[in-house]
Amino acid sequence: MEVLKGCGVEMIIVDEADRLKPETFAEVRDIYGKLGIAIGTTYKNLN
Repeated sequence: MEVLKGCGVEMIIVDEADRLKPETFAEVRDIYGKLGIAIGTTYKNLN
C-alpha cells in the first residue's frame, strides 16, 4: 500500500479478473477503500 501511495498511482487495471482468487478481491477492495485508487477490470469472454 505504501508503494502505491508513494508513487502516486491513480488507477490499477486487473486483466482477466475472472481468474483471480476470491481473497484477491478483498485486497483490491482494500486498495480502493484505503487509498481511493480507481480499480478497472477486464474479463475474458468464455463463450
